[in-house]
Amino acid sequence: MAMTGFFSRKRIIFLSINAIILVSVIVFQYGKNMLVPETVQVQPKITIERGSILDRNGKILAVQTTLYNIAITRSAIQDKPLFSSLVGPVCGIPEEELLALLNASGSDFFYLKKKISESEKNALAETVSNGRLRGIRLEPVQSRTYPENSLAAHVVGFLGDDGRGLTGVEYSFQDILSPPVTTKPGHHAGYNVMLTIDGTLQYELEQVSRTVMEETRAEAVIMVVAKAKTGEILAYISEPSANLNTFPESTRSERLDRPALYAYEPGSVFKIFTVASCLDMGLVQDNELFFCDGGYTFTTGRGETISIKCLDRHGWITPRDVIRLSCNDGAAQIAERTADTSFEDKLRAFGFGTRTGIELPGETNGLFAPASYWSLRSKPTIAIGQEISVSALQMVEAATVLANKGTRLKLTLLSRLYTSDGLVAFE
Repeated sequence: MAMTGFFSRKRIIFLSINAIILVSVIVFQYGKNMLVPETVQVQPKITIERGSILDRNGKILAVQTTLYNIAITRSAIQDKPLFSSLVGPVCGIPEEELLALLNASGSDFFYLKKKISESEKNALAETVSNGRLRGIRLEPVQSRTYPENSLAAHVVGFLGDDGRGLTGVEYSFQDILSPPVTTKPGHHAGYNVMLTIDGTLQYELEQVSRTVMEETRAEAVIMVVAKAKTGEILAYISEPSANLNTFPESTRSERLDRPALYAYEPGSVFKIFTVASCLDMGLVQDNELFFCDGGYTFTTGRGETISIKCLDRHGWITPRDVIRLSCNDGAAQIAERTADTSFEDKLRAFGFGTRTGIELPGETNGLFAPASYWSLRSKPTIAIGQEISVSALQMVEAATVLANKGTRLKLTLLSRLYTSDGLVAFE
């Protein structure tokens, strides 16, 4: 019995020691868990950068920037009059107007202002900090800034709130400027687009256009300048134009891209293409003489007499004189030597009736009816730039034929594409 009691006491002691050790381990592990912070699962960061748009000399015309939205929670503001007196002046909002907004019914949350600059954000942040204000938050948003404001506005284009281009190159090169949507962590950047536009020339011609508009009271001015030997567009003017930084406030007239969208009767400047077409077909000679008696008269199949008048009686003239003197009579006489379909084919070879394919949205075809729809008066009328509508871009592209011995060059606004690291991806 004594021996049994001894072993029982040893068993109890052993179990007690194990229990103490087990409790100690549990307590130690619990304490360790309390001391060591819980592992936080951080989601990998994905950053997207839209490429910049530059002129041919590297001047930045569009760039991604961080702007800020001012978010307000009405219920969190402790002293609304004080809040209005401090925040209103910094935001450029009258105190009374801001106080009325804070006291208005409706959603507790609203945006007081969107897309303020870094400097505006800093000034507001200092005011909020010094005044210990609550109920106001600055939210960073990726946005687009146009450092040159309205320079080449119709070429550069505008970016919408959803981060997609709405007009101009911002629209046409959307998938080039912005990288593909991805879930892959890291920084993803689009290409930088270098345009053929010369910013200095563009600025000078915009100033000239605005002066001309003011002096002549014209509704609009169109001007396109291209390199004759390459087809590169150096300047692209459509006045009036919009400030891209305040684009939503612009008028329809300021937004209208006239060189690409507007079709008009070219008039007398079209005579050079009439003469060139007939010279190329061998129907007239450079030194051949035509007599201008002040107008071209012909009779239609219905017995109708049609007269195309000249501004003067030019007498004997050569094809060169037809262009130099802008002679309607001479141009009509030259055109009458061609068959309708042949004349149409030659003019279409200049690019009339089709888009140039320039890197801008919404370009017009112009209006150029097939010869099968022409009347007896169509050919001499088209010869002097009437009964046909063209765009300014078509006229410029057609002119490259004359400058390159019969070869029509494709107009372009794209000079190069760069990666975010500065490597040339296309030229």
